Amino acid sequence: MFEGAFMQACQEQEFQLANAVMMQAKRMNALRKHRPDVKDLEELKSATFEGLLAELCFSLQVDACVLVTPTAFGFHRLWHASSEFPKPQKHELETSMLFKVLVDQNEPTVISDVRKEQPGGFKADPRPSFRFYAEALVSGERSGTILGTLCLADRRELTLSEKQLTTFKECASRLYALVLFEAGLKSDADDYMLPHMTQQRKVL
Repeated sequence: MFEGAFMQACQEQEFQLANAVMMQAKRMNALRKHRPDVKDLEELKSATFEGLLAELCFSLQVDACVLVTPTAFGFHRLWHASSEFPKPQKHELETSMLFKVLVDQNEPTVISDVRKEQPGGFKADPRPSFRFYAEALVSGERSGTILGTLCLADRRELTLSEKQLTTFKECASRLYALVLFEAGLKSDADDYMLPHMTQQRKVL
């Protein structure tokens, strides 16, 4: 009788362990399937928003990288900037067209000098404290849902090479994957459930 109960308990433990392993495997497969831009799940688990912004700043050698995400009351901005960079004040950000969604397009928007008038008579900011500005959408490749923008700024007038543009876009994709991961979403098909800026589309 004791042996029968013992065997049954062992079988139940084995079943629970096997079930847990299976569920973890399914979760990992789902994460890999729906996050093609982040090949290694361990990289995603260890990644942080601050770390990715710092990495991009160092890679592109720019003064500031900013992740802008929408909230119920406006925008949340996570900055990684050098101590010398004149970060815009809150009231300046509220009135500026920058550090939001300037342009809705697949390729990054790059403005070498925001102090100069842009095509179509557009001027981003009347008195900017910096010159270079660029942004890439943090959006789903398949869904098109805009969960935020990744912005760059620098006190110098700059341009980005093709290699730098690729690095910029890849970081935006990694941030999109991290936003989904942190929110606990298992599929990019559910990204519309998060606050997004898809309706705030603009064209330069």
